[in-house]
Amino acid sequence: MVDTEWLLDWSSGALKPGFRPLIDGYLSLNPEAREAAALFDRLGGSLLAEADPAPLSPGATGNVHALLDQAPGTESPERQSSHVNQTITGQPAGNRQTAGDAFAALPEAMHACLTGRERTLRWFSPSPWFSIRRLLPRGQAAAGPGGFLIRVAAGHSIPSHSHGGTEMTLVLQGGYSDCTGQAKRGDLIIHDPSINHQPIADPGESCIVATAFEGPLRLTGRFGRIIQPFFGF
Repeated sequence: MVDTEWLLDWSSGALKPGFRPLIDGYLSLNPEAREAAALFDRLGGSLLAEADPAPLSPGATGNVHALLDQAPGTESPERQSSHVNQTITGQPAGNRQTAGDAFAALPEAMHACLTGRERTLRWFSPSPWFSIRRLLPRGQAAAGPGGFLIRVAAGHSIPSHSHGGTEMTLVLQGGYSDCTGQAKRGDLIIHDPSINHQPIADPGESCIVATAFEGPLRLTGRFGRIIQPFFGF
């Protein structure tokens, strides 16, 4: 199970927004972690119940209403369905996958990340076996860790890289291995900036992960340095 410090931050609301969708997905896939998070919620509720009440700041109610008015709208189910059934191009023969398949790999708790036109699941494919797309809209990602979905064909790898801050990765489908070990569906892997790795998808099934990270992504291999300018991070 992931370190309880992350679950405490999730429960208290202190977790950075870019990491929250991954913890949401992790909890939906791991009953033991979900029970621990529920315990922290109950403890937090007890502490709030015992705390002395405090008056709202002036204009608090109006600020909440303004935030609700700014909430993005949603499209009709028919329109959303037309988005998520687009085909991901550039995949090797016999290894093609629809965007709907990739969307289905997301735990339901993470679907809120893909609102409106973000449900298009349009992928950037720098190679026939590697595709990437933003998990969070650019505006939201700019305020904290950037979130992405990554798909790697079975037996292939992504470019070697490191990060300027914490990297969090949730395995949604298949599995992969790197210099730190192996990961499978439901695993949440957290790396610090000292890790320079090149994940390789397990054979037999394409690997889909959701990842979020702080600071700049540093592609360290020759191929990575060539494609880095096209990623926009």
